[in-house]
Amino acid sequence: MKLLCCNKIILILIFVFSFLSASDRYAFIYSKNIDDPFINFYDKVVVEADAIDDIYALRYPKKMVAYVSVGEIEPWRKTPTPYKKSWVISKNKTWNSLIADLTKPAYQNFLFQRVEKLYKRGYRNFFLDTMDAYHVTRKDKKLFQKQQKALISFVHKLHKKYPNSTIIINRGFEILEQIHKDINAIVAESLIGRYDNSNKSYKPVPKADREWLLSNFNKAHKYGLDAISIDYSNGSTKERIDIAKKIKQLGVIPYVTDGLLQNQGECEVERIRREVLVLFNKSIFKDKNEVYSDVHLIISMIVEHFGYIPILYDISTKDLPKSVNDRYHAVVVWSDGKTKNNEKLYNWTIDNISKGVNILFLRNFVFNPTDERVKKLGIKYIKNQNSILEKSHVIYYPPYKKYEIPASIDYEERLIQPVNSKKVLSAIYPNNQISTPLAITP
Repeated sequence: MKLLCCNKIILILIFVFSFLSASDRYAFIYSKNIDDPFINFYDKVVVEADAIDDIYALRYPKKMVAYVSVGEIEPWRKTPTPYKKSWVISKNKTWNSLIADLTKPAYQNFLFQRVEKLYKRGYRNFFLDTMDAYHVTRKDKKLFQKQQKALISFVHKLHKKYPNSTIIINRGFEILEQIHKDINAIVAESLIGRYDNSNKSYKPVPKADREWLLSNFNKAHKYGLDAISIDYSNGSTKERIDIAKKIKQLGVIPYVTDGLLQNQGECEVERIRREVLVLFNKSIFKDKNEVYSDVHLIISMIVEHFGYIPILYDISTKDLPKSVNDRYHAVVVWSDGKTKNNEKLYNWTIDNISKGVNILFLRNFVFNPTDERVKKLGIKYIKNQNSILEKSHVIYYPPYKKYEIPASIDYEERLIQPVNSKKVLSAIYPNNQISTPLAITP
C-alpha cells in the first residue's frame, strides 16, 4: 500500500514538474497563410490582424496576439485618422516606414486608437514592434532620453489600460528595468540565422552578435520574462527545426521562419502536418465541379482513410501555391488537360523537392517530361522495343504486393527507369525490357 502511494506521488510530481518546465511556444506570421491546426500547435500566435479574418481572434482570444508598430508609422496602413507629418522625425528606407516622435501626445493617442480598434475586433494580446526605432536620435542625448522616457510611459499606460492582456515587445532591452512588470515576454531577431531585406539574403549570425543577444536574453530571464528569438532560414522544414533546437539549447524560446514572416514557421518540436495538397484541373469535369473529379472520388477517400485531410486545389484557376512545406504533409498531382500552370509545375516541383516535400504524380507529369527534366527527378526513359501487341506482366517488390486485383500496365512507347529508387512494381515485357512506373525516387 505504501509503495503504491509512493508511486502515485512520484507520477504526480513528474507530471507537475514536466508541466512547469515546459515553455510556451510562440509563432509570428504576418500573412493570411494561417489555419486552425497551426494556431492550435502554438500557445501564442502573433499576427498582422489586417491580413486575416477576425474570426481567429474571436475563436482563440488567449492565443492570438495583434501586431502593433510603436516606434514607426506605417504610411500604407488604413487608419481612422491619418498620421501627421509633424510626428515624423526620420525614415526607415529598408522597410518603407517613418520613425515616429514618441513624445507627441497626439501620436500616442494615435497608437491607443489602433490598440482600441484591435481590442474591439477581438484581440486581447499585443505585440509591440519597432521598440528601438527611436535609436536614430542617439546622437542627440537630450532628444534620445526624451524619446526613451516617452516609450516607457506608453508601455506603462498600455499595461494599466489592459492589465489582463499579454504584452510582448520586440527588443527594448535598455528599458527592461523600467517596464518588466508591464510585459510578459521579449523578442529579438536572429540568434543563429538572420535575413537581410536590402538584398533578400539569409546569413549566419556572427558569434559576437549572438553573445550580445544571449546576455540580454539572460537579463530578461532574471525578470521572469519569456525570451524569444525569431530566426530566419530559407531551408527545409527539417533545417528550420534543427536551428530551433540549437536555439532552445541556448535557453531561448525559438521560432524559425522566412525573412518576411509569410509562411508557417517552426519551433523545436515538429508539427505533424495532417493536410495533403491535391493539385488537379477542375475545368475538365462536369459543370467544372470537383465532386465529379477523380481526386474527389478516389484520392480523397484514400487520404482520409489514413487520417489525413485532402485539400483539393484547382490549378486551372489559381496560381500554384507559393508555400507548401510549412503547411502540408505531402502533395498529390493528378491533373489532365491544359492549364496555365502545366509548364510552371516543373520548376515548382523541383523547388519543393529541394525543401523536402514529398510529391506523388499520378497518370502523368502534367508538364512536358523531357529527358533532361525527368533526369533531375531521378528518372530516365528508354525506348520500348516491343510491339504494341505484346503484353507485359507485373511484378511487385517486397514489402509491396497485389491487393485483390493484380495490376496491369498499358503499353508504353517509353519505358520508365527510376535511378537509385525504391521500386514498388515493374512491368516486364517479353524481351525482358523493364518499366517501373511506380517507385519512390530519391
